[in-house]
Amino acid sequence: MRPPTSDSGAAEQQQHLLDKEPSPRHQDRTARFRAILEEGHAAAGITITIALTLGLLLGFTLPTDKEIPAGYSRLSSVFGWTYFACWWVGWYPQLIQNFLGKTVVGISFDFSIYNFIGFVCYSTFNCALFFSPAIRKEYRSWHGGYDSDVRANDVAFSLHCNLMTVLGLTQIIMYERGGQKVSRVCWIACSVVGLLCAAYLAATIFGVPHFSALGFLYLLGYVKLAATIVKYLPQMWLNHKRRSTDGWNISNALTDMSGGFFSLAQQFLDAYALQDITIVTGDIVKFALGIVSILYCLILAGQHYFMYRTPAEKLGRIEEGESGGSEEGPLLSGQQPGGLRRDGQLSAQVVL
Repeated sequence: MRPPTSDSGAAEQQQHLLDKEPSPRHQDRTARFRAILEEGHAAAGITITIALTLGLLLGFTLPTDKEIPAGYSRLSSVFGWTYFACWWVGWYPQLIQNFLGKTVVGISFDFSIYNFIGFVCYSTFNCALFFSPAIRKEYRSWHGGYDSDVRANDVAFSLHCNLMTVLGLTQIIMYERGGQKVSRVCWIACSVVGLLCAAYLAATIFGVPHFSALGFLYLLGYVKLAATIVKYLPQMWLNHKRRSTDGWNISNALTDMSGGFFSLAQQFLDAYALQDITIVTGDIVKFALGIVSILYCLILAGQHYFMYRTPAEKLGRIEEGESGGSEEGPLLSGQQPGGLRRDGQLSAQVVL
């Protein structure tokens, strides 16, 4: 038998590649799902619905705070678990969208790094206060014998958020970045914070007076607060420069804003129920974080829905791909009519 010619070998290889491609129906479903995520409306609605459902379920089934009067304790529990659920589930739409599109274009890398640093500090703070008897003893000596309010759910929440930021940074390393990079300002800020924390930790280890392990943890807490205050600024600036929010999922901001609202609602409800305004003023960090989350997310929602609103073209392009027509110029390599690539994804060059 003669060996196959180069033409027949190429034909067999091409047929093998075609056989490995997903079916047109699978391509269509994948492209539609990604388009819905990128448009943001459905994803945000689904995410917030899940968070509210979880908040109601946990708030009505788990034990309430015995210090809150009976007439208010259940509602306080619902508010508390709802803001917890909002801040828990809000990570997933963006990560799923990045995974489906294999691109992180439109996401501020500075935002992702500030988020990562903030939650590393927050996780360290919570884990130390929860697991270390020595740290808890030092805390009691600082606070008149009172124990820390850090609970197991605080530890689980902070570790979960830390994992989500790591996954986000991994996607930034792996996927298409479109020429985006971390800004010099971010690198400088991170370097200064890292040196400051390292210096404080070294002073604590070598027993320098007025430096302590708990003081180091409080420093990490302030870093987390600062990261939360500044982290959305790079994303807003990137949206402004691009005149678009494509690639960035609105669900993150809307769930963050919802969580901030329910966090503040719980604080004010508890203060009213106990006739104790120090519940608000005594935890000014939590109060400030709730206010900051709401204000920043309102601005981001304004950018997405009003200032840089892009018509819902993505689903329309999918329909064009089904009909086989497009009048937007010559097709890019590997691209089908309507902005679809052969793998069923929307072409980043067309969408963005």
